[in-house]
Amino acid sequence: MTKRSSVALALQELEYAFRRMSEHLGEPVVVRREFIQFVQFTKKLINYSRKEFKAQTGQDWKVESFSRWTATTALFGELRRVDAHESPVSIKVRETLFFPVGALPEGVRGFPPSMAVTSVRELSDAFAQTVPEGLRLVLCDPVTGEPISGQHFEPAARQYAYHLEPRTDKLAALLEAAKTDDVHFLCGQCLAVFRDYVRFFAESLPPTTATTEGGAG
Repeated sequence: MTKRSSVALALQELEYAFRRMSEHLGEPVVVRREFIQFVQFTKKLINYSRKEFKAQTGQDWKVESFSRWTATTALFGELRRVDAHESPVSIKVRETLFFPVGALPEGVRGFPPSMAVTSVRELSDAFAQTVPEGLRLVLCDPVTGEPISGQHFEPAARQYAYHLEPRTDKLAALLEAAKTDDVHFLCGQCLAVFRDYVRFFAESLPPTTATTEGGAG
């Protein structure tokens, strides 16, 4: 029976974390946790490739022999370093709430008539079970201007966007080079490169020692 590659299994973990992030867009705590997992498994995949190549060939694996690293993968490398030695990864969630507005005759682009209210919050606690509360639309006393206790409006819809918050000047420069701070776009770009990397790695192993990729592609 052919042994499954640890490198391919690590790629499956990246695929899983990215899929979970995409499937749980409306759950900021899940998105942050899976993003941290994604960041960590990029390092594990590199480490596994070095170990696996050494075990099968007796030679050192040169990661730089893969020529398609990008500004985005460099960003993830720096994220791993900063998270391990300086400060936790910080993500900001932009939550937009849509409240029905009955006075408007029609909506926009198929959406019902609504008023959009946006708030931005930081997600820095990896162990948080809930998201810090954002904006609320409340009824106020027209005379005092004070909120009326227990009177608030529930939004008709919510939209979330997640943005990487650079904690260092180097991270800020790498984010600028990557041309986006959206964590889903960043992970998608990074994952595409690591898929190519795993194929390149498998092709670099001698045919007699190549291990099964196990569907990680």
